[in-house]
Amino acid sequence: HTVFFSANDSLRLNVSVGEGGTIHSFNQEAVFANASTLSGSRFSLSNNGEITSNNDVAVRGFNMERAEVFNAGLIASNLNDGDRANGVRFQASANVNVVNAGTIQTNSILRNASVLEDVYAAGAVASHSTESNARFTLSNTGFIGGALSVYSDAFLNTVVNSGTLDGSLWFDNLAAKVRLDNTGSIFGSISIVPTATTPDTAESTVFNSGTIHGNVTLGSGSDVVVAPE
Repeated sequence: HTVFFSANDSLRLNVSVGEGGTIHSFNQEAVFANASTLSGSRFSLSNNGEITSNNDVAVRGFNMERAEVFNAGLIASNLNDGDRANGVRFQASANVNVVNAGTIQTNSILRNASVLEDVYAAGAVASHSTESNARFTLSNTGFIGGALSVYSDAFLNTVVNSGTLDGSLWFDNLAAKVRLDNTGSIFGSISIVPTATTPDTAESTVFNSGTIHGNVTLGSGSDVVVAPE
């Protein structure tokens, strides 16, 4: 690890990388915030420089009650295979908010779409949580790219894109509520509960006045799709 903070209780951590600043790791996470207690744990990252890892997740947070990433620089994982190839990855976290005006990318491949570890390891931005009311929010005006640009199994999901999402978007929660506002470009499919083996109640609202180069597969709940001519 280059920047590694771990707490036996809750953790509050703010990391700021200025323009021209660099955090790079060869074999582990470039930035890793790890808390033992969810309640009270906060992680905030502001990046205007470069955060990269050759062989692991670039930015990782674990067990955060609230996590925020504001990126106007570069966040990248150069790992192209394995279960830790994300640009930004949060696990066991309740509220995740990512705002990207720069570049978040990974060289990941999707090895096996039926294996959870393989699926969320392929996301440039990934949020995996066992919290029943977990929230995931992404606002993108820049570029996010990977085998999956976005993976989330949160209950409440909001994605606002006016930039480029180069890779599929997967929302994998049987009861997920998903809102997608796209005025930019999406290269890849949009899938709601793609790995479901039991009936789902997922609901989604998709507003698209941009371009989606891929299939849109919705859940079994009430869905709304608005696509002005």
